[in-house]
Amino acid sequence: MVGISNSRLSSIKDNSSELLKITYAYSAGNITDDIHLLSDRMFTEGELNSAPSNSSDYVPGLGISRWFRLTVTNSAAEPGRVSVLLDNPMADRIEVFEMSENGTPQQILLTGDRQSPQLNPITQFVLPSVDFTLAPAESVELYIYLQTEGAPILPFVILNETDFHAYIDVLHLIWGAFIGIILLMSAYNFVLFHGVRDRTYLLYICYITTMLLELGVVHGYGYYLLPAAVQQWLSDNIISINTIAAYFTIHFALYFLRYSSSDGPLFRRCIIFGYLLLAFATVSLALPEYISVRGFSFLQIATYVLVGFVVFRKLKDNFDWTKYYLYSWAPFFFGAACGFLLFTGQIDYNFYTRHALMFSVMFEMAFISMALADRLGDIEEQRLHQATHDYKLGLPNESLLEKAIRRNAYHPANTGLSLIAVEISNYHEVSPYLSDKQLTQIMNQLGTNFAEQISHSLTLVPLEKTQTGNPYAALIRGDLLSYLVRSNDRVKLSQSLQRLSAIDNYNPALSDIPYRLNCVFGAAVLTNPESNPHELISDTKKAVRLANKKSLPYLLFDPNKFDYGDRRVRLAQDLSIAIDENQLELYHQPQIYFNSPQLRASEVLLRWNHPTMGSISPVEFITIAEETGLVNKLTIWVINQAFRHAEILTEQLSENLSISINISANDLSSGSFFNDLRDCLRLHRVSPGNFTLEVTETAKLTDKHTFNYNMEKLRTLGFKFAIDDFGTGYSSLSYASEHPFTELKIDRAFVSKMISSKKLSSIVSATARLAQEIGLTTTAEGVENKETLVVLKQLGCDKAQGYYIGRPMPFDEYIKWHFASTNQDKGPGESLNTQT
Repeated sequence: MVGISNSRLSSIKDNSSELLKITYAYSAGNITDDIHLLSDRMFTEGELNSAPSNSSDYVPGLGISRWFRLTVTNSAAEPGRVSVLLDNPMADRIEVFEMSENGTPQQILLTGDRQSPQLNPITQFVLPSVDFTLAPAESVELYIYLQTEGAPILPFVILNETDFHAYIDVLHLIWGAFIGIILLMSAYNFVLFHGVRDRTYLLYICYITTMLLELGVVHGYGYYLLPAAVQQWLSDNIISINTIAAYFTIHFALYFLRYSSSDGPLFRRCIIFGYLLLAFATVSLALPEYISVRGFSFLQIATYVLVGFVVFRKLKDNFDWTKYYLYSWAPFFFGAACGFLLFTGQIDYNFYTRHALMFSVMFEMAFISMALADRLGDIEEQRLHQATHDYKLGLPNESLLEKAIRRNAYHPANTGLSLIAVEISNYHEVSPYLSDKQLTQIMNQLGTNFAEQISHSLTLVPLEKTQTGNPYAALIRGDLLSYLVRSNDRVKLSQSLQRLSAIDNYNPALSDIPYRLNCVFGAAVLTNPESNPHELISDTKKAVRLANKKSLPYLLFDPNKFDYGDRRVRLAQDLSIAIDENQLELYHQPQIYFNSPQLRASEVLLRWNHPTMGSISPVEFITIAEETGLVNKLTIWVINQAFRHAEILTEQLSENLSISINISANDLSSGSFFNDLRDCLRLHRVSPGNFTLEVTETAKLTDKHTFNYNMEKLRTLGFKFAIDDFGTGYSSLSYASEHPFTELKIDRAFVSKMISSKKLSSIVSATARLAQEIGLTTTAEGVENKETLVVLKQLGCDKAQGYYIGRPMPFDEYIKWHFASTNQDKGPGESLNTQT
């Protein structure tokens, strides 16, 4: 026996017209809940599942109730078993009565999402159905009562036993695939979120999880995932679930499209609207569904309109990686429209319209996954661009220049390669008087002007393919532009340098910015194509440095005349190697707390024992690092080593130790410094709160905005900041008040001789008192005797550091010093003095 249904998969053949006769009728809304009061005149006959949906029949507190009458007659010549599926898992109450031969109704099913679980949840809640066996020409008459505050429809799926089980298997397959896809997507996006810390992925997880719960109510599969009580609560509060889905929809759109507070009022309005959605979702928990659905309808339309504005604003600039996100809305709108029209009775019920929203969400997820992949690719491109370009001017940096040299070292024409560099010799004197916009304007225009002048006599090599900007100029450091040319002709290079140096004032915007710019030029020839590209860059820098040293307008590097015995040049070459090969070493100088002697602290100090030159003064090689652009690389090496030492100290001493690390103000002015330091954190099991970054002020900050930004972000992570060498150089109380410092270090120049100088003692006393008043911890450097230590404690200093407490020592000796000072009952500094 083969069944009949308006909801039929194509694999289920419909030849039921010869086997079954079905009569379908429905009543008006809210006539009675007593089957004994029903009469034939109360029913209207129609095609299967043709009952209209009329929301005007809503009764507050009750919703809508309706009766259906279903008569099934077996027209076949043999008996068969028939199943009737009642497809509305959100109904509050469904009762099925079978009329006996004497006309007495017998209840054969009671279900609904407000009924207490009594039967198997699959029968009771997910797939409520009744089945019966019909002899040839036998009929069964069913009366079905529906009461709900939700969608006032109750579709019937009538199938024979075999097709019914096949139908259920298909539903389980679709539901299982849908649940599996969402769980897989959630896990994958959580991994991405954990890796890149982009809240976009977390919002997407929240959105698809909400859709999983929402469709679990609509289709009933939620009973497989959650306890019946939880699922019934979700069904009662489906409007709140939908509202939360709208909240995640708008927030995902914002962060996917990289909106921020800098995007103006639209971002703020979306955030406020999101709070409104959350408030409505909360209020809806206490409202009847027929009331809250009206408010939700308005908010849903507003959500789509607002998301439309959000997408439109970004569409023009970012269509390449936003197109799939835009495409994802098409299937979603189609599925949502089908669901709305189905539950309002405006389209026929069938398998595809019933599952249109679920299918559309699957397609939406596919498009959004592609959109997220494109977005991640775009982010990686941006990161690559940031790694190979100056963060402010957007010009190629030394890394990209090295790649270009390596790529063009061998050329079919065998013309060779050379590098020309232009240094703005008074850059640091002029830049403090220019805004970032003016400085960017001047540097970009200079880059273009020099490229044009060089191209008159030499062939420039493009460093990258770009539709906009200058593809020829690279920024080796803030004041040094460079150009790669396809020539090794020293005569042509000298002539080109001579023409470049003949200009009186290089300022390209003299009418707007009345400052004189002076330039020095240098060049070097690539003599060996197999050599490291860094050697060509280094030779060019040497040429510029020697031109400055000899007061020449330009200089072409000649390896035959260059004095390789020059100590600074050799140290500059070897320092980069020393960093890469870990030839440097961190020493620790102990610090003590006056009021908490059990606390342990130290300052890490960098040392370099050169293989042939012996011990190199930190002042000398750090200055070289700053001049050659290695200082940021050097700082990151120090930070990584300090983090590694902290791990070992914590493991061996079972204590959290405070470690101070020296960084330069130019480190904090680097656009990549925060990300570099955060990457270091991920490599080590350390807490940022155990580290103090010591900074000295400088009048030559390259980017004050980035300096402040990096400090604020690092303070948010938990790092502390100290003003180093306070009282000397540019360090001042105004400097301390302008930035989020936590500690002030009084320079040794004041501390070491304060016992013999009343003036110095007064300066230290006043400094300690002022630091206390503005909430800063005070550390005194240069403590060389017990008398100084006693006076510093009396003056209110918090910490002390100096040779009396402990000399700088290698890390292994520092660990031994810790054990010794812990086990011996001696005063500050005494335990060390017995060992050093």
